[in-house]
Amino acid sequence: MLRPRERWIFMCRFQPRVQTDRVEPPRAYDFMLAIQAVVNAGHAFEDDIVEGTTEPYKRLSIKGMELSEKETTILFAIGDCGLSDPVFDHLPTGKQRVAKKAAGEGVSFACHMMISLEPDTNGSYPLALENVPYLSRGTLEPFMKRLVKNSGYEFAEIDANGKSIVVRPNFSIDGDLSQRLKDELENGAIEGIVLVRQTKFGQGLDEAGYFRETSMQIKLKADENADPFSVIAKLRARAKKMNMDIVKVRYVREDEKIRTINYPANQAYDPRDALNVRCELLEFKHDLPNSRTQIDKNVQKQMRKLLNGG
Repeated sequence: MLRPRERWIFMCRFQPRVQTDRVEPPRAYDFMLAIQAVVNAGHAFEDDIVEGTTEPYKRLSIKGMELSEKETTILFAIGDCGLSDPVFDHLPTGKQRVAKKAAGEGVSFACHMMISLEPDTNGSYPLALENVPYLSRGTLEPFMKRLVKNSGYEFAEIDANGKSIVVRPNFSIDGDLSQRLKDELENGAIEGIVLVRQTKFGQGLDEAGYFRETSMQIKLKADENADPFSVIAKLRARAKKMNMDIVKVRYVREDEKIRTINYPANQAYDPRDALNVRCELLEFKHDLPNSRTQIDKNVQKQMRKLLNGG
């Protein structure tokens, strides 16, 4: 559950991409105009349907979108009939109360995403995402990709050879570290990837238990087309086959300090969410619900400050 007066915000990058390097990707504003047309038409949702019926048991949707020349704010929501009914503890007595869902109701969460439409020096666009259960980057990015594809959004460009080419852009969200890993892959081998096996010992009656680590360092060759998320996924698969427990990724931040992120090799894990170098806590004077149907102006205002460097 979420705390009522605070939200963690992931700081990411929005990158419009095209399937060819012969033309430049579209402006983010033009990209968002296409998405807004889908929202206004009432088509910005996806349903998972109960087999043999037309009734949805889960819906992912865009509840609201605001667009200006400088920024866009999108409100995502998910409702899932398959999630367990919430349970409340009465702390003085220890009694529990189950909040039963009615027919057709699903447990609901909502989150804001704000994107600056003014590119940085790398040509990407700063993005802030409210951290809410069931609405991670790993869920929202594929949803937006399918939304753009189904919208039929495309444009014609003249490439460097003077030929007309039809381009269908793609929606991509990168963490700051994602770009850094890409740069390292393009410039040579990544030097700080280690596979670790943990062996537990010291589990006697008077001992808390400790782990002894056995490690193996991995060196990767440069690949200009490599996706860092795919690289990490492959390393985790390799670690699992080798009976390793952890993949350690070591990298250098912009201030030249060294940072290490650990990925479990044997658990379901979305590396995209862990690759956020920056995560900010926002505090509010009013309670925020788990879900909503309209963009919250106070959340929007504070996210705008983050994007503007506040």
